[in-house]
Amino acid sequence: MNFSNSPKLIESGTKYFLKESLKNCKELKQSYYNHIVNIGLFSLFIIFLGFILYYKKGNKLNPHEKKQKMLDKEKFILDKIRVIREKNRKDANDLITNLPNFESSFEILHKKYYKI
Repeated sequence: MNFSNSPKLIESGTKYFLKESLKNCKELKQSYYNHIVNIGLFSLFIIFLGFILYYKKGNKLNPHEKKQKMLDKEKFILDKIRVIREKNRKDANDLITNLPNFESSFEILHKKYYKI
């Protein structure tokens, strides 16, 4: 069988026209989909950005709360400094000879149990 001389069912001009017409339809369809996706992603981005800004504005501290928070931080820092100074002073004034303290097992158990 010789297939090189098979009959052509449509003319070459018609075939070219249909091929180019379908190619243009595909490009137009892809262009529409591209625009729809871009608009959707942009609107999603704007909504997300708006939500973040709204959340930030709603959780902003007023001047009284800012002052209270700053005072709490200062109090915490000063308490830590006081505890460290007391510990250093206790270590320095503990014993003149710097001998370790002798504590019986009962005293150790008592301190651990009652957290004195």
